[in-house]
Amino acid sequence: MTKERLFYLLRMHIQNQLSTDEEEELMAYASDEESRRLLDEVMRNLGETMEVPADFQVPGKEMFEEIRHDDRFMVDREQRVGVFQRWQHWALLITGIAAIWFLVYVRMGAAPEEKAILPGKKTAILTLANGEEVHLEATENKRIKLEDGAQVQVSNGSVVYEPVEKSFLSDRVMENTITTPAGGEYQLILPDGTKAWLNAASSIRYPVDFGNNARKVSVVGEVYLEVAQRKNQPFYVKAGSTQIEVLGTKFNISAYREDQAGCTTLLEGRVKVLAHGQEQLLKPGQQAVVTQKEGPIQVNEVDAEEVLAWKNGYFSFSNEPLELVMKKISRWYNVDVEYAMDPSNKRLEGTISRMEDIQQLLRALELTKAAHFKIKEGRIIVMD
Repeated sequence: MTKERLFYLLRMHIQNQLSTDEEEELMAYASDEESRRLLDEVMRNLGETMEVPADFQVPGKEMFEEIRHDDRFMVDREQRVGVFQRWQHWALLITGIAAIWFLVYVRMGAAPEEKAILPGKKTAILTLANGEEVHLEATENKRIKLEDGAQVQVSNGSVVYEPVEKSFLSDRVMENTITTPAGGEYQLILPDGTKAWLNAASSIRYPVDFGNNARKVSVVGEVYLEVAQRKNQPFYVKAGSTQIEVLGTKFNISAYREDQAGCTTLLEGRVKVLAHGQEQLLKPGQQAVVTQKEGPIQVNEVDAEEVLAWKNGYFSFSNEPLELVMKKISRWYNVDVEYAMDPSNKRLEGTISRMEDIQQLLRALELTKAAHFKIKEGRIIVMD
């Protein structure tokens, strides 16, 4: 490897802009004992070109001990000792250059002290009628007994309300709420058999038993519903300023409070959307858009598969504004996003798994040429 090539790879690594192939090329070279002299020289030259934070502390003994006992990169003790000794030598050359010290310890360019940016998982909070909160995780398998004898089965990332005899129920309407945090999702089967999937940073509030009355729930965020059919017992969803009347159907609601508009997308059946004194009857494949402020209900033809991408485990963007894309990523990865450029008029195309490593996701988005990204102090920085 030439000196110029090595200098380029090191600098791009520090800026979190290496491709996967370049990352592997650099790691292979750094692991070669014969590369030590050139690597030392280039790291010294690179250190002279970088700005050093005034409050930076030189990597200490504890950090080296952590490297020395890390089995991820070396298969035997002799190799690990060699890496430890080599890192001691390198650290003396790059005092104040923390990003280069991360070369072997963290492959993806994130410091050990920083918060890891991970994909979302199945997690939620169930709030009972008495205010008690029950934390739910994907691996849990338990039964929760509610007031009036009702029971809830929690298993495999979902909550199922079991039918209860009417004699055990009181006349008092008891409501539960399931809330997912940023970086969470969950599934719910309501007492009437209706199925609900909650995206990140979302919630649904519902009665423990619907009785013979109209079935009413309220949602915040994004929820996909498959409503159980019950003749003469309509299903109503309240989402901000929008009310949706349902008669046995499958539809998606996106109603985050911070968004300028809420969307109701019909996949199957029939729904009526009411807002601002207006109403619209939707057909399958149509989406009703309701703004937070007064205005007409806008109806568009949409790709249902794209709308439901989140439920099926992936992101799907079709000429979507950059800011909306980054909002979805921010919610799912529970990470803040900052802009070092004007995102107006920037749009993205692409489909990618929601379980991707954040670095892989951002690299895929960069292929659209709409923007570049870097991770700094646990935040995503969006750049030209």
